Formats: sequence, C-alpha cells, structure tokens
Amino acid sequence: MTYMWGFSYDRGKRVGYDISFGDFTISFVSSKDKARIIREIKERGYKRSEITVERRED
Repeated sequence: MTYMWGFSYDRGKRVGYDISFGDFTISFVSSKDKARIIREIKERGYKRSEITVERRED
C-alpha cells in the first residue's frame, strides 16, 4: 500500500523521500517530516533496521 505525503521542489524537480516498512510505503515525504514519521513508525513497534528510506526526484 502506498500513501502520498508531502514534497518540495528543488531546481524545478519534485523531491522527497520514500519510507517503506512492513507492507507500506509512504511516498514523497518532505525532509522536515521524515524524522517525525520515522519516530512514529518506531513507536508502533518497528525497528529502524525494518524501515527503508530512499531519496526520490521526479
């Protein structure tokens, strides 16, 4: 399951981070929201090693 979050623009490109954990992916998370979302995922019982973060540009 994929959720779209927020994103920002860098030199005309849409830039964000994809965060994956379990069967879920949250796409285009802004850098300012990334740490908060990872913290919330960890609070729900996921380990940091189970969370994948990738930078994305479109």
